[in-house]
Amino acid sequence: MSKIFNSIAFLAIFVFGFSIENSNLEKIEEARSLGYQYKLQSETKEAIECYQTILELDPDDYDARLALGRLYILTENYTQAEDIFQKIIMEDSTDLEAYTGLAEIAKIQSDFAQQIFYLNDILSKAPADISAKYRIDVLYQLALGYQYSDQLFLSNQTLDRIIEIEPTFAEAWAEKGKLAFWDDKPYLAMKFYQKAIDLDPTHHYYQERYQDLLQITKPAFYTKQNFLREQETDLETFNYTHEYMINKRITNLWQAKLGYHSRYTYRDSAGYKSSALYDAAFCNNHWLLNSNHSINSDFRYSFSEQSISLVNITSLNNFKFWKLSIKNQFSLRSELFETWYGVSRQLLQNRLSFSYQNSEFTINYHIGEIDNNYVENRSKMDENRFLDYTMNLNHEIYKNLNFGINYRFQNFQYESDLYYTPQDKKLYGVNASYYFEISDFYSYLSSSLQRDDDGDIETNNSLEFGYNWHNISFALSYANSQTPYYQSDSASVIINGHF
Repeated sequence: MSKIFNSIAFLAIFVFGFSIENSNLEKIEEARSLGYQYKLQSETKEAIECYQTILELDPDDYDARLALGRLYILTENYTQAEDIFQKIIMEDSTDLEAYTGLAEIAKIQSDFAQQIFYLNDILSKAPADISAKYRIDVLYQLALGYQYSDQLFLSNQTLDRIIEIEPTFAEAWAEKGKLAFWDDKPYLAMKFYQKAIDLDPTHHYYQERYQDLLQITKPAFYTKQNFLREQETDLETFNYTHEYMINKRITNLWQAKLGYHSRYTYRDSAGYKSSALYDAAFCNNHWLLNSNHSINSDFRYSFSEQSISLVNITSLNNFKFWKLSIKNQFSLRSELFETWYGVSRQLLQNRLSFSYQNSEFTINYHIGEIDNNYVENRSKMDENRFLDYTMNLNHEIYKNLNFGINYRFQNFQYESDLYYTPQDKKLYGVNASYYFEISDFYSYLSSSLQRDDDGDIETNNSLEFGYNWHNISFALSYANSQTPYYQSDSASVIINGHF
């Protein structure tokens, strides 16, 4: 009798347990279907509640855990989403969906190093027979991650891997075009964008970028007319300078400029009036090693002096370490310093700047010598050495509004009657600038005030208005400089554009 009772009890428990399990399965599937519908309707809160219900009934339900992790990303609950994905990986270190979720969270939080780590994990753990589309999608995200983290060489290599798998993937060719443009290689960029256009002719963005590059490689022109008035004790000088220039990007690495420069000077020195003309043709060659390194050289032929000379060679180098940008411009120059008396100067110039977020610190250093000088009691000296350097700290306190403090030191070995020769002069000052745009109009204003160690005040102000019209821009500018012993006013008209 007891055996029969035990058998009946076991059967009842089994049937009851099966009934409960079957009921749970029905509830799980009902919640899963409802959660999916809520997700499609972007009702994420209700969808989350459905998937949480599933996990209460079955904590090991993989699909519910994965769906809940993705929903937490949509609702910006990144910590909870990351916990879910990490637990999945602890149970299965080859789960690609969990790594994909972690990579997406890292991208959203701009943790590109972590995103790159997870994407490379996906590629290393993906089975050999995984679809080409899946592998290309991961590689494309990896290429963009390298771009965001300024690892452009690795981004280019990753895009090449995509093209090896699928040569007709237009997005990869377009991204290579963008990288070539960033590397200041417009002709190479045009080649890549043209390939992308051939593969996807309806993509307007590719066509727009290609047209932008065409503009860059077209010949450009520049002209400037400048009127300058300078006034000192018993001396007033008027200068009219006009300059014309044509430049053309010849190759990815070479840009050439040809121009003509002329300056007519009229002066009144205590009632003695005279004039002089200086004109020259010049050629500038700009060699671009890449977007961060280049070399400039200037050759000039002076018609008035009937001589040809190398007047400038400049090296420009940019470096970046995380958010710190370093720029250095080193120049060796030879130039006519004082037109009236045929005085020239040779100098070494170095401009070094450090930029971090909205702040920039700059050191501008000049050292050299001036020849054909009359110094002290009109005795003639072959050279007059000088040193001039400025330190400036600027901060953008609002969009395009900058404020700064500066220090300047000037020193000449000898005093001269021909030009300004301060000795051991120190200036301390403040400066501000503002740039703004309204439609095709723009304006730039700057002002500085400095006080020297004798208590004298020096001010400099400038203002420029410009208008961009199709391929041509026009600008009017005015500048004023004033000290107790010197005043200058300068007005310019500038036109430049593409043919």
